[in-house]
Amino acid sequence: MKIIKYFKEHKFLFMIIFAVLFAVYNGIIGLIYKSTWHISIFGYYLLLLIVKCFVIYMEIKDKGNAKKEKNVFVFTTILLFIISIALIAPLAIMVLNKRIITFSLEVSIGIAAYTTYKVTISIISYVKRRKLNGIMIRELQTIGIIESIVSILTLQNTLISVNGGSDRSLYNMTIATSFVGWAFILFFLIFMLVEERKNKK
Repeated sequence: MKIIKYFKEHKFLFMIIFAVLFAVYNGIIGLIYKSTWHISIFGYYLLLLIVKCFVIYMEIKDKGNAKKEKNVFVFTTILLFIISIALIAPLAIMVLNKRIITFSLEVSIGIAAYTTYKVTISIISYVKRRKLNGIMIRELQTIGIIESIVSILTLQNTLISVNGGSDRSLYNMTIATSFVGWAFILFFLIFMLVEERKNKK
């Protein structure tokens, strides 16, 4: 199966493990520093992982059944839109500066390490997508891109907190980049749907 080949090439199990660790890391940071933003990202990342694991499970279970793949794709895409629209809440929290601003440098280093890893893996995976066509693969890669964007926003939020968080220019940058990132998430979801419609023709 193409998706099994994809898992082997991209060491998908490790990607899921690292994503779980990143989610838990944000949850721990949120609890220690009482940061609503990081607790929200913990929940958001877990929801993305649940959707991702569901897609993987259904793809393997149905063994490439085209009709069932389509149903899973439609259902999970709707979930991704709902989850992504809900992301506006933690983004609003970040923009409104309702967060603790005393993170240590070590916290930002951990988030920076994961963000670098995630962005690199997502780019490599996206470039290789043309070799492995398939509706489920496209959706998994879109989820990977969304995870990368959210990790970048999380890193930005943490770095601004480490540097004080009260600078007006940093505040304005936070507003701009947060909503640009959110817009990109919606763009990739819409792009995935448009691309799938084209492939049907």
